[in-house]
Amino acid sequence: GEGREGVDGVYFFYQAADGQALFMHPLSVRALVEEHGGYLALPHVVTGAVVDMERLTQSEELRKRHRCFEYLALSADMTLAEIDIAPLVSRETLRQFEPKLRERREARKKAQRREAQRAAKAEREERRQREQRLPPPPRDLLEG
Repeated sequence: GEGREGVDGVYFFYQAADGQALFMHPLSVRALVEEHGGYLALPHVVTGAVVDMERLTQSEELRKRHRCFEYLALSADMTLAEIDIAPLVSRETLRQFEPKLRERREARKKAQRREAQRAAKAEREERRQREQRLPPPPRDLLEG
């Protein structure tokens, strides 16, 4: 039978139209399933703005967590795209998923801050090393 988990033994996922290993993030899919009442009622094509891309490598743990991707070879690279579901679902569905969406938004902001700090630190270190490698100014400039 069909339920929110899918049809017995069948897994559903959205993949990039060109066939690359780019899939809709499971959270986005769950929101669409909630909105449409089940996997069989989902639209065949979904278009939305991408808010995050998560690059992953297939592993045993990932296979257990996301069974719909278990057909991918171990060590295969894939990307999960979280889309902005707000234009695609009702306010009620959006409200239901807001805690998880907020959690992911905050994690993205935190990661962006960490990356900005890391980049600034690397720039300072590079500048410091560049300054240490500079030859001293010529004597006549120092005495003149």
